[in-house]
Amino acid sequence: MEEKLKLLEILSFLKKRIYFYDGLIVLLILVASIYCLFANWLGPHLVALLKFYNCPDASNWGHLFFLVGFLLLLMAAFLFWRKKRAVSCFSKEELGILFAPNFSEDLEKEVELLFTNLNLELKSHEFLNRFSIKRLPPNISINSMEDATSVLRKSHAICAVWGVFDQEYTDQGRTAGFSRLALTFTSSARIHPLRHQALAFSLAEKKLQVKERTQIADRQIMARDIGLVVRNVLGVVLLIDQRYKEAIKIFSPMLIGMQALVNRQSSIALKRFRNQVKFDLAYSMTMLTSQQYLPYLFEKNLFSIPERTLRAWLNNVTQAIRLDPQNSTHYLSKAIYLFLLGEIEEAMASARQAKKTAPKALATPNFSLAFLYNFTGEFEKSKDEYKKGLGKKTSYDENLINQCLFFIRQCIEQFPDKKQLRLALALIEIQRGSKEQGLKELEEFIKNPPKEKNLESFVTEGKQLLENYM
Repeated sequence: MEEKLKLLEILSFLKKRIYFYDGLIVLLILVASIYCLFANWLGPHLVALLKFYNCPDASNWGHLFFLVGFLLLLMAAFLFWRKKRAVSCFSKEELGILFAPNFSEDLEKEVELLFTNLNLELKSHEFLNRFSIKRLPPNISINSMEDATSVLRKSHAICAVWGVFDQEYTDQGRTAGFSRLALTFTSSARIHPLRHQALAFSLAEKKLQVKERTQIADRQIMARDIGLVVRNVLGVVLLIDQRYKEAIKIFSPMLIGMQALVNRQSSIALKRFRNQVKFDLAYSMTMLTSQQYLPYLFEKNLFSIPERTLRAWLNNVTQAIRLDPQNSTHYLSKAIYLFLLGEIEEAMASARQAKKTAPKALATPNFSLAFLYNFTGEFEKSKDEYKKGLGKKTSYDENLINQCLFFIRQCIEQFPDKKQLRLALALIEIQRGSKEQGLKELEEFIKNPPKEKNLESFVTEGKQLLENYM
């Protein structure tokens, strides 16, 4: 009976201390003891078996087997201990979350209940994503952003939830929860400080405490609030890393849930959080269409895009505009898709709206309108928009210029009767691309000018440019 009690004590100690060095020592001693007992029982039978088959030096072979088995078992126990106390790694398919609060031993049950509730909360909102939440082994703690970043890199997790989880006693009873909650995340791209502020603001007015009298309901609300913030962080990281499709899968159900939470009496903080989710969802939807559109552009297949695909993209950006009507990015994409569908007037209206909502320093709406005015033969308006666009610093963006050049070149091939398009191509090449190539385009334009009287201004401008830059 005494031996059984001692064994139970050892196992209880191992359960608590297996992650630490004293636990390793006890584990090795326990494994060695069990092995010796087993060897003491099996050894004579093994030696007898060797002797039966006339094996020379049967006793020596028995000792060798014992030592090899002993060392292998100790090595296996050590490797088990190392794996047990190591940071678990997430797979590429998982959206990994580490839950790592700092707490005293008497709060273990409370933390475990919160972890269970948080896990259930996240799993209930997966929506084709694969959330995976794990706890750190007790030998590893996060006490700073540096610690969190290091652990995230080792585990391949995206986000770590950590901070001080403690308790206090008042006249109303015990209250347990986070006195300080922090979320650290990793991203392959640099994150703007304003984005950090928006993420921090999402923590405002969230329930982080559990009261003794209402602990069951409080745990659920706390798990919901923390889960909401964690999902938002994951969505933002995916957006910044240009994984727009996955970001949409997070933001879309989030917004549906938040619409139900927010009403006229809701706080400004909650309304701002809801609005940020709307903007991020809208941006992800538009940027997903751009991500799918750009390969067609740069592979010179612009006019082989199926109409069904263009309509789907147009539907996405239209939904994005409903969510965020003040973002010029949506209108610019909409103008492109409408143009490719042959809806020129609608494309022009969208480009005008882009110009109206864009920051004044942004050249893209000017280039978009200038091209459309060129396409429809409105020389003065086209010239004015190109002049305004080229006068802005953002017109030196190499990616923007490349997109303009690829777009216009393919339009020249698609619409051979729109000869004035070559003037637009020449102007951009001379001003922001290759001057030599631009002059060649000008010469080609002058050799084969448009014959229509309403396009004479384009020809005059082309000749003037050629004279100025030759």
